[in-house]
Amino acid sequence: MLGNTDETPAQQPLADFGSADFDNTEFEPSAAAYKDEPLLTESKHRFVMFPIHYNEIWQAYKAAEAKFWSAEEIALSEDAEGWETLSGKEKSVLLQILLLLATNDSFVGNVQSRVANEIQAAEPRAYYGFQIMQKNIHLELLNALLGLFLKDDASRDLIYETISSFPSLHRKIAWVERHIHKSHEHFSVRNVALAIYSKIFNSTLSIIAVHLAAKVPKYERSALPGFLHGLIKMHHDYHHYYELSTILGDLLVNKVPVSKVHAMLQEAVDIEEELVKDLFSYAGNAIALAGTTVDPAELKRYCKFVADQTVVGLGFEKVFGVTDPLPWATRIIESETIKIKSKTPVTAIQKKAEVPANIESAFTLDDDF
Repeated sequence: MLGNTDETPAQQPLADFGSADFDNTEFEPSAAAYKDEPLLTESKHRFVMFPIHYNEIWQAYKAAEAKFWSAEEIALSEDAEGWETLSGKEKSVLLQILLLLATNDSFVGNVQSRVANEIQAAEPRAYYGFQIMQKNIHLELLNALLGLFLKDDASRDLIYETISSFPSLHRKIAWVERHIHKSHEHFSVRNVALAIYSKIFNSTLSIIAVHLAAKVPKYERSALPGFLHGLIKMHHDYHHYYELSTILGDLLVNKVPVSKVHAMLQEAVDIEEELVKDLFSYAGNAIALAGTTVDPAELKRYCKFVADQTVVGLGFEKVFGVTDPLPWATRIIESETIKIKSKTPVTAIQKKAEVPANIESAFTLDDDF
């Protein structure tokens, strides 16, 4: 099971980064536009959950809650042995990915807090609170894996210094600061940006990690079964975060201009493609994982494929028109998902019937306690 780690690498401060050269044209509707947004309008019922007003958000939240998992559920006993079967290059790449995923979760957890404070409806606030809690679980698991694979502080510092030098990481942080954390634009822009972050900025890292963790040459078993199990669970969590953004996007009155969406999307794809370049540059521009050479061009196409999925879910047309270049990754995720479902007991939350949106949950002194 999980081991404890003394440090949290993702919470260490990154080196300062300069301002990127970008078009910072903002979408700034009038102050009156906020009054037209029921989700953003303060109400005296803000902290009262029932009766449910936004049933679709509530059901999405309950569905995510029913799939709740803890870091202690992920058995890592076999991963230590599997780790020793990896080559030095494979180990280096995987450690960089682990620390980058931890950095992603740590950073976006902070910006989720800002978005959660802006929205006034109780249902999405509950869902955001649940997501922020899940980020802590992700960090706990990722840090446990780092503690399992890294035996000394010097090795951890070396990996940290490596990713801190990635230009793509600093561009990503600047993108999040500009479009979410320090943005003065309408909430709808931050909502779209959060959707893009949840889908695109984890896609390439997750796919490389899935490939490495799932396959062992000449053996029909996973090299790192615990890590793969946790990675798939995190993958589904990211999808839930994205799903909330799509629901909110449908409910918001003010819609983000298509040009703005495409600009944010294109920049996110450019950053993720640069991340592939950064990873490969430190691995000699070629990575052979689990006996298979990973093609950086395919990873870049996969990022565009995910980007198209992202904007279609948000109600926009495809931008790149790319088909899935890595169907094997989808098959691995589906296969592992089936395994997880078969081992997961049905919870009381899953058994509970839906709460109808039109039922008034009144309190009376006649009820038995």
